[in-house]
Amino acid sequence: MARIDADGMQTWEYTRTAEGTVNYMIVMGPHGLLRELRQVLTDEKCAKIKPGMSKEAIRRLLGKPAHNFYFDQKKECVWD
Repeated sequence: MARIDADGMQTWEYTRTAEGTVNYMIVMGPHGLLRELRQVLTDEKCAKIKPGMSKEAIRRLLGKPAHNFYFDQKKECVWD
């Protein structure tokens, strides 16, 4: 997945395993130069998740979840 911000920065997500235990984000500057490569599934990143955060904010922080489950009885969506 690629995301382009208003300032021209591009963020590419790379899940390295089938179960999504390693997610890398590659940030490219507006001229296509590599700015940053980071592994986002860390304790520090997970600690930044707070109640009330939007799904989009969490996706930007941690990348795409490996699985997306919905529990009808609880009316709850769970990412794994």
